[in-house]
Amino acid sequence: MVKNILRLPFWQIKSGFASPSAAENSEPKRQKLSNESTTEPAIDMISDLPELVLFHILSFLPTNDAVATSILSTKWRFLWAKMTIFNFDDGLFPAGGSGPSGRRNRRLDAGKRETFVNFVDRVFLVTAATFMKKLSLKCGKRCGQNHINNWIRTAIGRGVEDLDLTTYGHGLDYRLPGSSLFICKTLVALNLSGDVVINETSSGSFPNLKILYLTSVKYQSDDSVRKFISSCLVLEQLTVVRDREDNVVTFTISAPTLKHLTIDFRSCSDDSDRALKINAPALQCLNLFDDLSINFMVEDLTSLVEAKVDVFNKKMLMYNEGYRDSVIGFLMSLHNAKILCLRYHSVEVLSYYWISTRFQNLIRLVLQSRYCDWIALEDLLQQAENLETFHVNARFIHWREPEQVPKCVSSTLTRIFLGSFGCVKYERTMVKYFLNNAKVLKSMELLTYNVDELKKENTLQKILRFQRASQACQIKLS
Repeated sequence: MVKNILRLPFWQIKSGFASPSAAENSEPKRQKLSNESTTEPAIDMISDLPELVLFHILSFLPTNDAVATSILSTKWRFLWAKMTIFNFDDGLFPAGGSGPSGRRNRRLDAGKRETFVNFVDRVFLVTAATFMKKLSLKCGKRCGQNHINNWIRTAIGRGVEDLDLTTYGHGLDYRLPGSSLFICKTLVALNLSGDVVINETSSGSFPNLKILYLTSVKYQSDDSVRKFISSCLVLEQLTVVRDREDNVVTFTISAPTLKHLTIDFRSCSDDSDRALKINAPALQCLNLFDDLSINFMVEDLTSLVEAKVDVFNKKMLMYNEGYRDSVIGFLMSLHNAKILCLRYHSVEVLSYYWISTRFQNLIRLVLQSRYCDWIALEDLLQQAENLETFHVNARFIHWREPEQVPKCVSSTLTRIFLGSFGCVKYERTMVKYFLNNAKVLKSMELLTYNVDELKKENTLQKILRFQRASQACQIKLS
């Protein structure tokens, strides 16, 4: 019974809300179904749960489904009205038809707009909670600028802590409301997505905003994005998914309190004139995936602990020396990191340069690519004197035994993982070198690629006969 009611579209419930008569009429129907059933009646254990648990369950539902639970029983009738988390999605409401009559389609479209807008207005009017923890709005072109602004202002008036706004549909450009949003003292998390436009008037200061997501939004200019991010005075976590048509040439991130930064600039194009500028002295964790920027400018990453980097404009990497210089300069700016993961073209660019920057804090190095140039990797190992874990998922090229054993290999390296292991002679020679010189090595794992079982077994037997500088080392080949 509960499952069947929850599946009802909310617009099939009278006025979108439960009336006393609806609750009363539901009881005889439930009794009738029970009498006709030949099996034992189901036990409703959910309704017996404490209200706080029920509120938690309702918080995961779209608000229209939460409202629909009001016809389940008397206990559920006004339970939804005490919620503090609201999820409104225009896409869950009935859509206009696509029949031959354009006039009829417009009427249906207008009806949809009225249904969604009125529903949100009525929920805000009926809800008794004076505090709103989270508001999530997904609004299509049927929602006007004024409606969205009014809902946001209502949430601000109720002390909203988490605001999630997505606008979409045929070029609808939504512009954030004025000073009321920027001076909101309760707002801690803000998620903007879709056809949201951040202009130069969208400025002020978010006094307590710590988490910010910007997903495929548009900006009026370079200055607008710089001012918007810098206005977040205590920002700690920033995620940016950039669109190629976002109107920004130099994307500037300047945030003195920022600790976690994720950047996803994927344009699927080789031609670009974009730049990325970062000034974040407190940054601890960086995730960067970028084929859009051709110039990287970093001012201060002194607090960096972990970095995962994939810059992958292949055409620029092959033919543009200035781009390679910028990428290698950016990679060298990560020298304070303890954990460093380089992927694909970020690995390939190392082969163009001799690495002279010391990575004195690096304890874990992860390289993921199709190929890895050993000569470049040897330079990096020489500069990472305290490296403990060495994880490479790539086929090595240009292997040669180093003239001087890197300090990390002889004194600190405890774990080695080599993926894409082909069980060929030069790879066995490389394994032998590490086993002969790694004095504190605890484990070596070799993950084969496209190798039959007989060859794997023969290779393992040969490796097990190699002399080991560390008798505690365990070897695994799979």
